[in-house]
Order: sequence, then C-alpha cells, then structure tokens
Amino acid sequence: MVNARQALKGMQAKLESQGEHALPAAVQRMHARILKTITVELVKFEAAIAAMIQATPALPNSPRSSKAFPESPHHLCCADCRHAGAGPSQQ
Repeated sequence: MVNARQALKGMQAKLESQGEHALPAAVQRMHARILKTITVELVKFEAAIAAMIQATPALPNSPRSSKAFPESPHHLCCADCRHAGAGPSQQ
C-alpha cells in the first residue's frame, strides 16, 4: 500500500511540474481535474492506510505500545535536560 501511495504521489508531482510550463488552456483544465481527483483519492487512501495501521494489534515491543516509552520522554531531549532531574552539574 505504501508503494501504491508513493506511485500516486509521483503522478501528482509529475502533473504539477508539467503545469509549470506553458500549456494550452484545455490541457491545463484537464491537468487540474486530474490533480483534484488524485488529491481526493490520496486522502481516501491515506485514511485507509491509517485505519489498517490502527487495526493492527500492537506488538509488546512496538513503539505503539505504551510500555515502550517512559512516563516522561523529556529526559531524552538533551544531556543537560532539567526534566530528567540530573543535569551535567549533578552528574
């Protein structure tokens, strides 16, 4: 599904880049309709991917598991983080 989404995004980018060149009005209108359709379908496709991810049970060690993260992740932000309660001066 990810590959299909990337292919659709590639088509979208290609059409957008073609629109940067001087094109007949009829071609511009056609590209606009196609781009609108691609955008609508991408939104639907991304929603389907998100639903599929949510429906997949979390593994015990997966990042989606609440046990994989500490209560407060602030201590991971930097070496002298005050959130961790142990800055460099306290080590």
